[in-house]
Amino acid sequence: MERRFKRNIIACEVIKDIMDEFNKKYFLNIKYLPLKLHFHPEELKKELQKIIYKNKNERIFFFYGECSFGLFEKKNKFKYLNFFNCFDFVLGREKYRKLMKQRSFITNYCFVDKWNVFYSGNELKNFRDMTRDTCSKIIYYKVPGYKENDKFDEFTKYFDLPYTVCDYDMNYFEKNTVKFLEME
Repeated sequence: MERRFKRNIIACEVIKDIMDEFNKKYFLNIKYLPLKLHFHPEELKKELQKIIYKNKNERIFFFYGECSFGLFEKKNKFKYLNFFNCFDFVLGREKYRKLMKQRSFITNYCFVDKWNVFYSGNELKNFRDMTRDTCSKIIYYKVPGYKENDKFDEFTKYFDLPYTVCDYDMNYFEKNTVKFLEME
């Protein structure tokens, strides 16, 4: 069943794969902000403020988790996720916490596509070392029916951790995203 929401969505690029799949059915107006802005919270905040100002008379739904610390004021009319990060929302809090307790590094197509753009030289080595020190495995989520990112082999070899490839639970994501979009 096709369904249209008159919603403007601002989302983190890290969830572009699953949001685009969801959007095939719901026809939303989605603007993705670059994933790299996570590493520059002040720039991210400026971008979001520009969007809020430009669209001050429209309802906007932000698909950003609380990993974007302090970006949203509780008193405004804009809707945002009340989750730690995007994967907490996409996978569900219970599954996300279970994977974190298992020391999993959760990733997906969008992150793997850009992972070596964010860091270079010593920063990249430090990121790898920190990941290996804190994580015991990589869990790669993908849209059902899609293949892994072409850069996935390079990614897993660089981090040298065991990995598992899983499909997103699209029914779970759809149910929770629709619920979020129906908020008044």
